[in-house]
This record gives sequence, C-alpha cells and structure tokens, in this order.
Amino acid sequence: MTNRPTRLLAILLIVLAAAISAAPAVPADDGDSSSHPKIGLALSGGGAKGMAHIGVLQKLEEWDIPVDYVAGTSMGAVVGGLYAAGLSADEIEEAVLSIDWTDLLQDEPERKFRDFRRKEDDRHYLLDIEFGLKGMRLSTSLGYLQGQKLNNMLRNFTQRAAGIVDFDELPVPFRAVATDIVTGEMVVLAEGDLPAAIRASMAIPGVFTPVEIDGRLLVDGGTTRNMPVDVVRAMGADIVIAIDISAPLSDRDQLRSSLAITGQTIGFLTRLNVEQQMPLADLVLRPAVTGVGTLDFSDPTKIIGLGVDEAERMKADLVPLAIPSEAYDSHRASQTVSQVEAPLITGVRIVGMEQVNEEIVRRRVRLQPGDRLDYDALYTDMGRIYGLGDFEAVNYSLVPEEEGVELVIQVREKSWGPNYVRFGLALQADDEQGTLFNLKVLHRATHINRYGAEWRTLGQVGRNTFLHSEFYQPFDYSSRWFVAPAIHLGNELTYDYVDGERAAEYKLRSRYATLDFGYRLGQNAQLRLGPLYGWARVSRETGVEAPEDGEGPDDKNQSLNPESPTLGAVRFEASVDSMDQVTFPREGGAGKLEAIFSREGIGADFDYERIEAGYSHFFSWRRHTIFGSLAGGTSLGSELPAYHQFTLGGIFSFSGYGADELRGNYYAVARLGYYASLFELPTTMGTNVYFGGWVEKGNAWFDSSDIAWDNTGDTLTVMVGADTMFGPIYVAYGKGDGGRSGFLLSIGSGF
Repeated sequence: MTNRPTRLLAILLIVLAAAISAAPAVPADDGDSSSHPKIGLALSGGGAKGMAHIGVLQKLEEWDIPVDYVAGTSMGAVVGGLYAAGLSADEIEEAVLSIDWTDLLQDEPERKFRDFRRKEDDRHYLLDIEFGLKGMRLSTSLGYLQGQKLNNMLRNFTQRAAGIVDFDELPVPFRAVATDIVTGEMVVLAEGDLPAAIRASMAIPGVFTPVEIDGRLLVDGGTTRNMPVDVVRAMGADIVIAIDISAPLSDRDQLRSSLAITGQTIGFLTRLNVEQQMPLADLVLRPAVTGVGTLDFSDPTKIIGLGVDEAERMKADLVPLAIPSEAYDSHRASQTVSQVEAPLITGVRIVGMEQVNEEIVRRRVRLQPGDRLDYDALYTDMGRIYGLGDFEAVNYSLVPEEEGVELVIQVREKSWGPNYVRFGLALQADDEQGTLFNLKVLHRATHINRYGAEWRTLGQVGRNTFLHSEFYQPFDYSSRWFVAPAIHLGNELTYDYVDGERAAEYKLRSRYATLDFGYRLGQNAQLRLGPLYGWARVSRETGVEAPEDGEGPDDKNQSLNPESPTLGAVRFEASVDSMDQVTFPREGGAGKLEAIFSREGIGADFDYERIEAGYSHFFSWRRHTIFGSLAGGTSLGSELPAYHQFTLGGIFSFSGYGADELRGNYYAVARLGYYASLFELPTTMGTNVYFGGWVEKGNAWFDSSDIAWDNTGDTLTVMVGADTMFGPIYVAYGKGDGGRSGFLLSIGSGF
C-alpha cells in the first residue's frame, strides 16, 4: 500500500505537470536564440483599428520577445506583411504616419499623371462611377475601388522582399488569409507575390475589387478566419500570441436601424470565427479600439498607442517569453533587412494587354534595360500608364536574372470596357433666375485602332441642351500629334438686361463642325488648330427686345439683335492644366487661350476676330489655399455677333450680377480668393467641407474707348462648399455694385 507522503508527492507532480503544460513555455536562459520556443503572431483584421498591432510589436521588440512566425488577415496582413518583409515596428509606424489615407482610399492616380483627355473629362463634373457599355447593357467594376494606390503603397513598403515568392523565405515566415468569393473557402496564401497576397487579404467585398490569384477570386479573409491562430500554429509556432482588434457584436439597444441589423448580420461571420480561434491561442491581447471606426485613419498615433497600452497591461504574461538581449539582437538582425543597392534592369516586359496596343503602354515606360531600378521613376511610369484610363490595375514584378532583374509590368484592362458611360448633373438655384437643371451623359469608345483612336460624345439635356461628338485619332503611339474632327449641336439660354433688370430671354442655337489638328505637350497641355463651319441663330423666347443703345450704368446693356449667320472661321486653342484636382484645387494651375478668326472668304457672313485668354493658379499650405486668376477677351476692334459676344455675370463669373448681365466686345476680370478645408465627412469618398470667398474686379465693354479702371465693377463672394462624388456643391452669397446681391445653390459645377 502506497504511503501518504508518496501519494502527496505524486499529486504535486501531476499538478505541476498540468500547470507547465497549460502555461506558455519560458525559454531557457542560455543565450542561444535557436533554443527558445517558436513564437507566432496571429493579427486580426479590423480596418484602421489594425494599426494597434504596431504598438504591440513595438513593445515586443522593446522587451526582447522574438517573433518567429506571423499570419494576418486584412489590416493584420498589412502590418504582418510589412514586418515579415524586414521592417521594424518603428519603420512600420513611420510608414503608416507618412500615408495620406484619404488619398490612398481613392482610385484616381495623381492628376499630374492623368492623360490630358481624361483631365478634359473632369471639367464636366461627372459622377465618379464609370459604367461599361456592352450592347445595350450597362456594367461596372466588381468593387467601388480598384486599389491602385493601395497596390503602389504595398509594393513600395515591401521593396526589401522583392523577388521572394516563398513566404517561408521572408525574413519572418508569413501567411496572409483570404476568402474565395466563389466557394466561400478560406485560402491561406503562402507563396507568390507578397503585395498581391496582402491586397487580396484586405479586399473588402463591394469596396475593393477581388484579387485573382491562381485562378481564384479572393476577397477579405475576415469572414472565414479573421484571427488566424490555427494558421500560425500550423506554421510551427509553439506559442501563439493573438491580437484581437475585431469589433464586438452590438447589443439589443444598439440595433435601432436596418443598417445596424445588416452590420450585425455580417458581423456574425467575423466575430464568431474569432471566438472559435481564441481558445487555440496561448495569449490574447485586446487593444481598446472599440471607439475607432473601420475607416477612421485620422489619428494613427492614437490607435498605435492603444496597442502599446494593451501590451503594457499584459506585460506580466509577455515578459516571460523574452530571451537574453544579445540573443534577441542577433535574432532580429537576421530578420531586419536594410535597403540594398538597386538592381540592374536587364529587360522590360509588358503583359496583360487585350484591347490596348502594347506599344502605347511601352511608350509610357521611361525605365529601360541597362538602367538601375529607380522606384520613384517606376511609380511615375506606372502612374502614367494608369492615367490612360484603360486599366483596372497596373502592377510590376521583378524576375531575378544572372546580371540583374527583368522588370515585368502587369496591366489588367477594365473588365467593363472598352466602351464607357458616365453620368453627371448640374443644378443651380438662385433667388433671381430660379432653378436650372441639366443632366449629362458621356460616352467613350476607346482603342478603336492600333494608335488608340477614341470616339467621345458628350450630351446634355435640360435648361441648356447640347450634343458634342469628337473622333480623336493620334498619328503615333505616343499620342503627341493627332487629328480630331467633331460636330456640335447646341441650344443655350442667354439673357438681356435693361437697367440691371432682366428684359428678355434668348435661345442661342448653334450647329457647326470642326477639324482640329493638334499636338499634346506631355500630360498637362495641348495645342489645336483647325477650321470651323456651321451656322448660329439667336431667337427671343420671352420678354421684349432691349434698345440698341443701353440705358444702364456705364452703357453695359445692348440688344442681342436676333440673327442667323453662317459660320466660317479658323480656330486656335492652347490649353494647360496642372491642377492637382479639378474641384477645390490645392496646387497647380489651369488656363486656355482661344482665338477665332471669322472670314467671309471661307464662308462666314461676318469678318471678325475673337481672342480670349484666362489662367488661374493655386497655392496651399496645410489646409489653407490662396488662388488668383486673370481673364480677358478682345475683338481687336471688330464687332462681335451676339452668339460670340463676351458675357459676365453669375456666382462663378461676376458675383451679384445676373447670368450674362454684362456683355460686350471686350472684357477683363481679376480675381483673388481663399478657402480652407474645415473638416472631412466620415465617408470612404474623402468628402471635405470648405469655407472661403473671393473678390473680383472687372467689366465688359462694347467700345474699346470705354475700357478704363474707373469703368469697372467690384464683387464679393462668400461660400461654403463640399467636394463630393456628385461633383462640387456650393452654397454662396454674392454682392456686386449698385446693391446687387443674391444667394445661390450649385451642384455639379465649379469655378
């Protein structure tokens, strides 16, 4: 019979063994980093909340706790992927703080990279959504965002791991978790292109387009494994530290709307698989990120600090996992990769074209065989390619070769192309002319032939109706020289005034054709020259005809004198556009010079000259912008017909005066203004709200002898505006000379 001391000893040994097996293993303090239990991190998804992972990593590094494996989902894949690529926690923080998240979550390339014709499209203030037209059926992308800027960011920050296709060979072995949108299965990405794997893991369905890898359409892994503890364990981790930043399910009191119910339903999938994974982890950290929105990237430092705070709270459980400092330093030295010398480019290959001619893309690539790889130049080239407007994504890969790397540029043409439709609207309402509403539609048929010919048609119906259709034919793959025949059919309203009061409404009907020969100067400017033929008609719709000699102040009012002449002219145009954005620009400028020489000898009823020029420039610091503009026109002493007279008036032309109230053969306007970004609305579209205003000085004159400083007017405008997916929205108040003033609401137009 076993004596009592023996039984007690056996019981103590059993309890001790159970305690040891239940607790995280503590490494032996022998200075050998290879002998410590392998530690893995499971980083969950959660959008902006995922920046808390960085704070935890910083504390693990500070406390000499090694990380041997890492797996992540969504934002966890971003942080984990950068760490696996050889960046330290502090370098990841520096990278995160350098990102303009509002800009990153938009698809448009920097405007300086956009093709000049796409910049022209901007000026019609069309909706951001682009549709494809196949037969009579409209289609669009599989997600709101293609993620081009996100791709560029991921490639930039994972440069140190370029060329590594087996994720076990990364400085820290890594796995990204995604979901097959067709089958609903979890997909663990262990090899391939690292940035593409990270991008697939965070492709939120309906927001970002899916990523195709090995024939599978992949989206965010949150619905199948938002905190991949079992994935890290399968990699070989002895101890798994899980960091849970996923949102908890709402309680009953919070479910007060259909949107909340929908969010809760989706949250089941994510939250439940997180809770299933928790028991598999040795330690679970839960940073207090409940109040941080999924897309709230406004304060990364605060979110990173929440990760630091949680690590400090769990310090007693984490510190026993540390290894001696010398061993840790050696361990991290083997994982941290410094920037290496740029490799030599041995060749440039472009893949993925179907409709677009490869040579058109190749002409936008400036890096050539024999050059050292310059990432800034590479991203510029990719921006110029994406700026053509034909591709969902433009990526690159580096294929190692004996003497350097082959640069492979991978393009994916828009699946909904090559024919595109965009819609737009313009609405203006003021206390004088009531409400004006116009609906716009733009159709583009692209890459009609090998040089990239394009047929672009813009139509508008409403108060002002027109149809403008142009066939654009480049003469070479660079699209520098081109020819552009076009037709224009338009019905436009204009007004006549007597003593500051609207006396009549006129309709200007125009039908003409042009044949422009042009030259494009880079991405920002172009020249055009060609003949113009057609006719124009002015007819009074309402009111009475004003007298020929105006009786208003400074003789500003004269009759439009209805007429129906034939048009025959030579037209020259020089345009420049370097603005960073078309609405509420922060830097750059835009301007145009147009000269029309009408001659009876080429079919016109009248000889006259009409020359108009204008330019605006913008300067910014922080959230403040100052801008100035000059504009003017002259008839060079000739008499302009009514349909070609210069007009001023309206909130964006000469505030306080009615639309087209000032009219003449000459005009000049100077403007100086300011606006500031007040705040950003909490949307994925980066909608900013602005406040500002401007002052103007100028006038329009019929006779050159009337042009004088003391024969000009002054106006003041104050506005609140927002840049939205529907175009700019303004609520403005304008005040002019003689007590003129008015309020205006404008949607889908700008200044």
